[in-house]
Amino acid sequence: MNATDSELMAFLRDGLEPPRRLEVEEALRYSAPLRARLSELSALSRLASPSVGSGWLLPPPGRVAGRRPFAVAPVRLDVAGEALRVGDRFVVELDRVEQPAATQVVVLLHTEGAWTVALPEAPDEELHVSELPGGPDGWRLELVAQAPIGRQRWAVALVPASLTVAWAEPDPFASVKAGIASGDVPVVTVEVDVVR
Repeated sequence: MNATDSELMAFLRDGLEPPRRLEVEEALRYSAPLRARLSELSALSRLASPSVGSGWLLPPPGRVAGRRPFAVAPVRLDVAGEALRVGDRFVVELDRVEQPAATQVVVLLHTEGAWTVALPEAPDEELHVSELPGGPDGWRLELVAQAPIGRQRWAVALVPASLTVAWAEPDPFASVKAGIASGDVPVVTVEVDVVR
């Protein structure tokens, strides 16, 4: 078994799904060249961006990280059965959000071994907590289960007004990534199961 550089980078950022992570760990045990390449990539990642690396530093599913954590619960909506189907909606309930009118929501989806931004993808898609259904007792963020089928990991970050998405920059979310890494941006990951 071998691993690509992108898989090794995802491994360093704890971004691989559990079964693939176990496969890479097993390969690293038996392959000195693979361990050497992992070490090289780790060093390059630290040189490229010493504070946050090149990816999203997110907590494991069900855990909240940040200096101002919020309560969260994934809740299914309009779904029959035990698991979601592609296209089914589910809700992530957000509680204890300080300054909802000034707090932007950033949603990430873990696909193909990496985190990608699902919302916002453009400036006109920016969303603040106060725009969500609900109120101070709980805000409801509705998401739609995506392909492919299987266990999906989603992350919700609450970005304070002091940080912005810099759309003109090569990495518009660099300040959000740095905020997550420093604990200034609270974030939570949730898992949902998606079937055919």
